[in-house]
Amino acid sequence: MRSTCAVLVAISVSVVALTAPSPARAQGGMPMLFALPVGSYIPHVSLDTKFAVDSRVPGQAAQLGVFDQEIKLGFPIWQDESDEVSFAGGFRAQLIDTAAVLPNTGEPFPKRLWDISFGPAYRHRFGNRWVLGISALAGSASDDPFSRFDVLDINANAFLRIPSGERNAWLIVINYASNREFLRHYPIPGFGFLLGSKKNVRGFFGVPFFVQFFPNGPVSFRASYIPIVKIDAVLSAMPSESVEVFTGFQWRNERYMRADRVDRDDRLYYYEMLAKAGVVIKPARWAKLIIEGGYSFRRKYFEGERFYDDSFNRVSVRPGPYASMGLELMLGRPPSSYSSKEAPR
Repeated sequence: MRSTCAVLVAISVSVVALTAPSPARAQGGMPMLFALPVGSYIPHVSLDTKFAVDSRVPGQAAQLGVFDQEIKLGFPIWQDESDEVSFAGGFRAQLIDTAAVLPNTGEPFPKRLWDISFGPAYRHRFGNRWVLGISALAGSASDDPFSRFDVLDINANAFLRIPSGERNAWLIVINYASNREFLRHYPIPGFGFLLGSKKNVRGFFGVPFFVQFFPNGPVSFRASYIPIVKIDAVLSAMPSESVEVFTGFQWRNERYMRADRVDRDDRLYYYEMLAKAGVVIKPARWAKLIIEGGYSFRRKYFEGERFYDDSFNRVSVRPGPYASMGLELMLGRPPSSYSSKEAPR
């Protein structure tokens, strides 16, 4: 009952706040807090739905299918050219249709998995154009979210952006994550160079890694890598200003903390590879409709303390097709006080 109430509250907050961060897809996949000038935070919301057809579970007389829904949003609370306070939130629900069991413990496979997070961010721009930022997200990724202390999830970042020219910058980042794929609970530094001024190539060259070739051309290619296993590569073409077609490959993972797990240090991991293709329709400058389909393979769930402990409670899933649809809305523009040199492109 408590988890149901928490989910209903999260849904209500998400719907009411359709004023909405996370356009990591905006700015070619670079996070908004790193890429945009202080005071230009744009309210935004994204909604995604994904359906994976039922596929056989080897070793069991069962199939497994997934219906996935996700809302991400962000909006500024207060901002000017020197200081900015914003808020981000996300709600994800996976409805799983299966009769499979976790083979080592004999428990039924979870029928629902939730991932809920929310929190503030702050950025300050110094007189020398350096930017200091902090952000924090708190939430729960579990089959019974917020039901107990050990299903909570904390993610915090601190970063320093040191300009190098008008649109380039060095970035120093420190991240703490309680549900990271590796070395959770340990603060981990990151470092790299943000290249935003070149016509033919842009990106973040460090850890994590992102690069985009010919970002404003009729054909472009972008790729990103986040340790340990998160890879995304997309080749896209724009036959018109309002239509983009794409194809690509993705290797992704998810992590959940089952409320009734035997070992409190274990997490439920999910890994899959995707061969995908789709179309992005832009009916307006502030809106995108993304339609995607493809083939999901190398799919597996397992429970363990580490991402390579994949022998306990392992549930493999045969390859199969999937389809998804997403909507992204940018609900505003940067303050008009910004010059054309500072305004994001």
